[in-house]
Amino acid sequence: MGALDQAIDSVSKTIDSFFEKFESGRNCLDLAKKTNNRAESFSRKDPAYHFVLAYARKHCIVRIENDEERENVIKMQVNHSAQKIALLRGLLEKEARPIFRAMDDNEFNAILNLAIVETEETKFKEKMNKIDSSNKDLKKIYANFLQYYSANSIWHIQQLREWLKSRGIKKGKDDDIDTKIREELAEAIHDIEIQEFKDKLGKEAIDIDALNGHEFEDYIASLLKEQGYDIISINRGHDHGGDIIIQRFGNKIAVQTKRMNKPVGNAAVKDAISARMHYSCDDAWVITNAQFTTEAIKLAKSGKIRLISGSELKEMA
Repeated sequence: MGALDQAIDSVSKTIDSFFEKFESGRNCLDLAKKTNNRAESFSRKDPAYHFVLAYARKHCIVRIENDEERENVIKMQVNHSAQKIALLRGLLEKEARPIFRAMDDNEFNAILNLAIVETEETKFKEKMNKIDSSNKDLKKIYANFLQYYSANSIWHIQQLREWLKSRGIKKGKDDDIDTKIREELAEAIHDIEIQEFKDKLGKEAIDIDALNGHEFEDYIASLLKEQGYDIISINRGHDHGGDIIIQRFGNKIAVQTKRMNKPVGNAAVKDAISARMHYSCDDAWVITNAQFTTEAIKLAKSGKIRLISGSELKEMA
């Protein structure tokens, strides 16, 4: 086994531990800093840390979610390859001080963890700072927040709280502020949904059964956009099961569209499961003008895929 293969094998055994769990109510960056004192003291002093920051920003796809079993726990899942990690370590060993050669996996992971959290915090601030610093209108602030993040994400609400405090918009105990933010976000979502409902009233109906495959796909994209979803991409041809990729309130969704003259079967559900993984989405849907077979419904239930039949689609329009 070569040196690179050994490095990949070593990293593969520990990569799943990156950012597994963080307790709610404590800043994730603080926890990352305490992961390893040696790594923390090194990373703050060495210019090579910028290599790690650059890697985290370019190659790490981070998915932040709440633990379903324990409501006060946050999980961060980081998607990147063991081969890239091995190459990063090789770069640091070559360009930086020899300390990297003596680091074990836990120490190196601590540095990478720190860089990933800092990167996510920076991305959050960049998105929120699109709001002018003099603007204290919570409706506009929350509308901007909901373009990118879920109102149910504990970590992002914590980040929003700190951002609002930094602008002097919120004051008080952190737990009280978080509770108030959740209430206000719920009101903001309700207002958005009412406005969308108002906009739909009087809209002329379209005969979806008369559309061809591409027309149906474009119609679904247009309908979802009207409902407030951001269209990330419409994929033609080799789409890996994701005809349309959308996002709303921080949830990224892969959509498989099926214009059919008969019930939709298992294949479409399998495509949606594949698309959810391929595009790193939170959810996946299958939307059709027809109905679904019993087998497709069973598979969708076990695979956590949302099915939207023709009858439900007409209700959405």
